[in-house]
Amino acid sequence: MQFNQKLSLFLLLDWKDCKEASKNITWKESDYILFPMSDSDSLYSPNTPLTGSHWTLLAFIPSKKHFMEYDSLHKAPSKNAKAFADKLLTLLDLDSNTCTYSVETVPTQTNNYDCGIYVLQIMVRHKLFS
Repeated sequence: MQFNQKLSLFLLLDWKDCKEASKNITWKESDYILFPMSDSDSLYSPNTPLTGSHWTLLAFIPSKKHFMEYDSLHKAPSKNAKAFADKLLTLLDLDSNTCTYSVETVPTQTNNYDCGIYVLQIMVRHKLFS
């Protein structure tokens, strides 16, 4: 698979992972920054065992200062994705008043176990990969 855009992809188990990752990437040079998001509470509570039952995708476009959330069960905005976006703004030293957040329309999954596949398909469908 070839990347036509500058793309950063993070799979984070907790907030500390994001702080570490931020030291090694030039955020403003990425066209898209992708964060597959679990509904697990362990993202913000490192002492909480890994739990969760659903995956969504949070995308950030640095040039537009815009977050987009994709959820195949249409429960968005999810508390984890929204809270993560807010923390990311602080980490990137961006003013929350200049950034936008939208919930994007995507196909609905018809079962309770294909959310990860939907996250991958959403990346392809929206040409985040090409």
